[in-house]
Amino acid sequence: MSIITEFETLPHSRGSLELEFSEDRIATLWLDNPDARNAMSIAMMHQLPSILEVLQQQTPSLLIVRGRNGHFCAGGDLEDVKSHLLTPGLGAEMCRFMTTHTNALCTLPCMIVVVLEGAAIGGGAELVTISDYVIADAESKIGFLQTRLGVTTGWGGGQRLIKRIGKTKAVQVLGLSRVYSAQQAKGIGLIDEVTSSVEESVSILKSRILKQPPQAFTRLMTWLHRTNENTTELDTFASTWAGAEHCNALGIDQLQKET
Repeated sequence: MSIITEFETLPHSRGSLELEFSEDRIATLWLDNPDARNAMSIAMMHQLPSILEVLQQQTPSLLIVRGRNGHFCAGGDLEDVKSHLLTPGLGAEMCRFMTTHTNALCTLPCMIVVVLEGAAIGGGAELVTISDYVIADAESKIGFLQTRLGVTTGWGGGQRLIKRIGKTKAVQVLGLSRVYSAQQAKGIGLIDEVTSSVEESVSILKSRILKQPPQAFTRLMTWLHRTNENTTELDTFASTWAGAEHCNALGIDQLQKET
């Protein structure tokens, strides 16, 4: 039985996470906290476990993470931070909670795409690191500004940043606390694609993912996202090699092959 922490009993005020299944095999996780540029409130944090449960039971091939109304995420909701989270114990509980659940998102057997519009600041920048691919509006910005505020990364984003851009660049990004334009962030590997039309880029990506055979794609993502578990590259290959999707791609009738 899990132990309910004090953090998990804190009151809710504003903000929500909205999971939207649209086309087959595609889901979008919306950050919606309009009064705080989609900063993560306590209410939004507390919704993560149920969001994860749904995604684990009904896993899409593509999960898109983006913010409502042209903003990605301004970090933690300062209204909640000031009211509830400034004691060391609660801060540590929040850190463990957010690190556990954001890291769990990264293990889902799907491709995770972050759409960066407006700005990703502090904890918002940490959320960008859960991605496999980042599409950024040409006018967007990203900044790991935690050190300016006298803290460090608290949602697992530091370790994920090192995996994404390497330790030397991560030390620079975290230590210098700069705000990067989309093009600057692309230059150091924080962002993969800069576009003047986010919707067009998302549409092209959706189309490309939907062309991938679903079972093989899921197995590939399972291996790629869980390299520290028992699912290996060899096992994944073997499970797809003689499958119907591979046979279909080669123009071979599977029943004929088996005989």
